[in-house]
Amino acid sequence: MFLRNRLIQIIGVAVTLTSVLMAETFKADQPILITAAGQSADVLMVKVLAQKAGLNFTLDKLAKGESLDKVKSVIVVSGGSTKGLGAAKIDKDDELKRVQELVSAATKQGIPIVTMHVGGKARRGSLSDEFNLVAAQAGACIVVVEGGNEDGFFTKIAEANKVPLISIDKIIQVKTVLLDIFSTETE
Repeated sequence: MFLRNRLIQIIGVAVTLTSVLMAETFKADQPILITAAGQSADVLMVKVLAQKAGLNFTLDKLAKGESLDKVKSVIVVSGGSTKGLGAAKIDKDDELKRVQELVSAATKQGIPIVTMHVGGKARRGSLSDEFNLVAAQAGACIVVVEGGNEDGFFTKIAEANKVPLISIDKIIQVKTVLLDIFSTETE
């Protein structure tokens, strides 16, 4: 049992180091459009952390392709919420269609998408994973709170698409990740 736990710790350190190295190699530009995929409140947490990081962004929870004017990057915060969908007066199918169209428009325009899944286990399951799949498959970089990736859902997509996966312990670490990705410093 001790050896098994020790091995798990070593693997965890290796994954964390890999995530940190990938964060240093993936860069994107500002201004940024932050939007939701599934209308969870997680998008508001990312907004607050982007404000604390001092980033130049616009939040549009219902962004469409025409919302991409004057942005250089998109952050898609994935995770479904029936309450959020109801508040936005949009059903699951319309939300999926909106996200797919936004992703398609961003891809055509060469605008990188950073996918963020910060809701952990609470934003997994049948409703959320439809949004998570669309968002993760579009991501040029995927950021995930570890609790939402225990089954390797995001890891498999990142590996298949050969994009960086940045795994964090807690949502508060999003601020540091945002600063790393959207740094305006030149080396």
